[in-house]
Amino acid sequence: MNMHQGTDSTNVNNIMVIAEQPVVTEGMKCIIESVISLNMFTAAHSFDEARRSVSLFPPSIIILDTTFGKDDVLTFIKWVKDFSGQIKIILLTDSKDNELCVDAFKTGARGCCLKNASPEQILHSLRMVQEGRILLDEGFMNVLVNLGNNQNEEAKLNNTLKPRDIDILNLVARGNTNQDISNQIFISSRTVQGHLSKIFSKLGVKSRTEAVSKAIQLGILKQEQINSCSLSQ
Repeated sequence: MNMHQGTDSTNVNNIMVIAEQPVVTEGMKCIIESVISLNMFTAAHSFDEARRSVSLFPPSIIILDTTFGKDDVLTFIKWVKDFSGQIKIILLTDSKDNELCVDAFKTGARGCCLKNASPEQILHSLRMVQEGRILLDEGFMNVLVNLGNNQNEEAKLNNTLKPRDIDILNLVARGNTNQDISNQIFISSRTVQGHLSKIFSKLGVKSRTEAVSKAIQLGILKQEQINSCSLSQ
């Protein structure tokens, strides 16, 4: 376990990086510390080690290398979400892992951070995720769109979303909170939540992120409208 004490200027309290190779965790530590003064940094090189550490010192954000393999990564994400819904997970990945990112996104991850990202991009990702947003990388979006192209026409015909539902979904996908949406389309925040509940029911989903993912897959939301956006929870 590696820790660094400091002043937290970005509201990121405690970051854990999980990767099989120490060079990855040490590299991420150096990158993060070049732009953030952390309260705590924890490194883990196996899921057993990570589970023990999370149980003792729950991090605010976990950066998880995808080289462990899909099944193990998804199992660990589910374990974290069951342990604490407050812990946010970002996958450390490259473009070939996009399909894993889609499944991880559905399981509870908050987004994907490319391994060649700059320190500034990593800082942006950490800030957005800490604020409760989900990051949709362009390559990640491409996979969601491709999945949508494989949906059959029956699924599209069964879609019963109204124009106002689609307007609200677009605003959700652009990172707007219920209050933001309320201010923009001149209805109460409570009415916005009512619309979202109906949207969830129509799409057969349980969350904002699942709703946006399903809408992309069905072709209701277009890639050019929400590329590289952050999604408010």
